Amino acid sequence: PFTTPVCTTEGLIFDHENIIRWLMKHDTNPVNGQPLKQAELIKVNFTKNDAEEYVDPVTYKVLTDNTHIVAVRHGDSANAFAWDTIERLNIKAKMWRDLVTDEEFSRKDVITLQDPQNLESRNLSEFKYLKEGEDAGIPKEQASINTSAMGNAADLKIMKAKDAVAKARAER
Repeated sequence: PFTTPVCTTEGLIFDHENIIRWLMKHDTNPVNGQPLKQAELIKVNFTKNDAEEYVDPVTYKVLTDNTHIVAVRHGDSANAFAWDTIERLNIKAKMWRDLVTDEEFSRKDVITLQDPQNLESRNLSEFKYLKEGEDAGIPKEQASINTSAMGNAADLKIMKAKDAVAKARAER
């Protein structure tokens, strides 16, 4: 759901256009309220397969809600990978070169974008801009997200799992 993904050093991902509009008005991170400047944003390069799904660029494993996703940073850009790939081919092998660009990196250049074991990071009710009812200056009627119906990511995961089970049963 993003056209041009960017992230912070904490691993919070935004669509570039949306976060720029937010920063023009607020100069803070909409998730945690900390100061944030446009120059601090890191462009994230994701790889897609023929079906337009995001995949790990080495294993071509599809990145899902249950995949631990990291980005390897190089200055103001980063390449996204499944954590398993980086752990196996870089960390355990002590080979600190980006698997796509062959650029050197260190452990501090690895940014966690999504950790399915850390459900608290996906609890939308804790996002500062939702708690305070702020937006990027877009009239509420034109907003594409119904914030009152969002809940937290754990609830969303359960709903998706129930839908998948119902679909599988219907196909039998």
